[in-house]
Amino acid sequence: MRRKDKQIKQEHEIKQILQSNKVLRLGLSYNDIPYIVPMNYAYEAGYIFLHCANEGKKLQIIDNNDNCCFEITDSVNIIGSQDGCNCTTEYASVIGFGKIERVLEKSEKEYALKSLIRQILGKESYHMSDGAIDEVSVLKITIDTLTGKRSKATTA
Repeated sequence: MRRKDKQIKQEHEIKQILQSNKVLRLGLSYNDIPYIVPMNYAYEAGYIFLHCANEGKKLQIIDNNDNCCFEITDSVNIIGSQDGCNCTTEYASVIGFGKIERVLEKSEKEYALKSLIRQILGKESYHMSDGAIDEVSVLKITIDTLTGKRSKATTA
C-alpha cells in the first residue's frame, strides 16, 4: 500500500467493516478479461458468502477460474470545496483476494443463506423452504489476504 498512513492495521477494524456492510464488488477474470459485479454478501466465520441464480456468466467464470478479489467501501462522505481541485472523500474500505467456490452441501448452503439474511436484513431467524434453498446458488470466498484503508478529511 502506497499510503501507509491510511492503512487500517487493526484486524478488528477490518472485520467491523466486513460485518457492517451489505454490498461488495466481486472481481473475476475470464480469459484475461475482467468482470466485476456488485453483490450482497455476508462475512461469517472468516468467509465471505454470496448468493446468485443457478446459472449465468458469474458461475461460468468461476467454474473456469476460482481466483477472485472483492472490495467493500464504508462511510463514504464527499467533502466539497470552492476550488474543485481541493475536494476530497472520507471513506473506509477493504480489499480482499481469495478463492471462490460453489457451496453444494445443503446444510452449508442453509448456514450461508441465514448468514446473508442476518447481515443484510438484520433478522436472526428466518424460515427457508428446501425449494427456496435449491433455487439459488451459494458461493463461498476463502480469503487469502485482506487490506483496509481509511481516509479522513483534514482541516487546513
